Amino acid sequence: MQENKQQLIIFKFGGAYISKKEKLETIWKENIDNLVYIIKTLSVDYNHKIILIIGAGSFGHHSANQYKVKYGHSSEAGNNNHELLCEGILKTRESVTTLLEIVKKELVINGLNVQTMSPFSSWRTNNGGDNVVQDNIDNISFSLNHFPKIIPILHGDVCLDNTLGCTIISGDTIIRELSYKLKPNKCIYVSDVNGVYDSNPKENENAQLLGHIKVSENDDNYNNNNNNNIKLTLDSNSKDVTGGMKAKLDSAIRVARNKTHTLIIGGSYSKNEILETILIDDPINIKKGTFLSIQ
Repeated sequence: MQENKQQLIIFKFGGAYISKKEKLETIWKENIDNLVYIIKTLSVDYNHKIILIIGAGSFGHHSANQYKVKYGHSSEAGNNNHELLCEGILKTRESVTTLLEIVKKELVINGLNVQTMSPFSSWRTNNGGDNVVQDNIDNISFSLNHFPKIIPILHGDVCLDNTLGCTIISGDTIIRELSYKLKPNKCIYVSDVNGVYDSNPKENENAQLLGHIKVSENDDNYNNNNNNNIKLTLDSNSKDVTGGMKAKLDSAIRVARNKTHTLIIGGSYSKNEILETILIDDPINIKKGTFLSIQ
């Protein structure tokens, strides 16, 4: 075991990283193996406390879109009647918890103690999934303090909503709220791309990876590592009800504004490259992914 100071690290592994979003309910086994390797190494070898959040990817988004679960009872749901909405809640939750159980099983097989803590039963929002008014973070904190080797797992999920009846809460919203209340040492977003680019790297081969984004303390302005204002082209996949990279970056900006070590990484990097970058405490030495900090 490594001699080091124990840290609390919160992970959000994106749905597009652990599943193949173009194929309905299809996992990306290699990347789930990467997830297990990274989490196990940090928990067992480095003795860090871990919270894991996973996105839905090709699990959940299809049903959520089909039944317009995000909009609940609002007029934007169109012809979505009560019975259809209930059916949509059921099918969406069945799908996201299927992915959850797959990830959990792989972690358990590899000797890790994990506990699922689904948001549906304990989180609530008001007028949309971004405005959280109730959560289970006190229980997560209690668990970590008394059973530090148990890894809580949360996920993007259907969420009860005071105004809409129900909506969708994303993993990006969950990691943001956890960072506010638990003050972790690091928040790590693992995505299907290497980090944040100045345009969509899947459509523009000349897109440039932004190694360091400096965010303002008080507004939504942010700069690249050359300290020039940047305009990002952030496209949202039409099947992604939680907003894709835009939601991820918005979440990461708020986390960084909370003076938390914030990194977006993944894509073509190997599991060891991702792990080695996560282990770097001094941002000046980070050469992979996108690190976010306050200006």
